[in-house]
Amino acid sequence: PPPPPRQRRAQQQAAAAAAAATAAAALQSAIDVGELQGIRDAIAEHAEAAERGQRSAVLQHARRRRDELAEAQRRAAKAQKVARQKEKKEEARAQARAAEAARAESEAAARAAEEARAAEARAAAERAAAERAA
Repeated sequence: PPPPPRQRRAQQQAAAAAAAATAAAALQSAIDVGELQGIRDAIAEHAEAAERGQRSAVLQHARRRRDELAEAQRRAAKAQKVARQKEKKEEARAQARAAEAARAESEAAARAAEEARAAEARAAAERAAAERAA
C-alpha cells in the first residue's frame, strides 16, 4: 500500500532538503575552489532547488562570486588586448623608424654617389683643360 499523504509529503520535503543541502555544499565547495566555470556549474545545479523556492545564502554568495570572477576575467582579457595593441603600435613605430633610417641612408648614399660623379667630372674637365694647355 502507498504511504499516507502526510508521510509522502514528509518524504518529499526530506528529499528536497537533502538535495538542497547537497547543492549548497557543492556551491560552497565551488566558491572555495574559486574557479569561474565550477561556480557556474554549481549554480546551475543549485538553481533547480532555488526554482522550487528553496533559496539560500550560499546561492547568493556563489552568484556574487561568479560575477566577481567573470568581471576579473573580463578585465584581464581587456588588459591583454590593450597590451597587444600597445605592442603592435610600438612594433609599427619601430618599423617606421627602421624604414626612415633606411631611406635616409639610401638618400645619403645617392648624394655621395652624385658628389663622386661630380668630382670625377670636374677632375676629367681639369685634365682635359690641362692637356689642351700643354
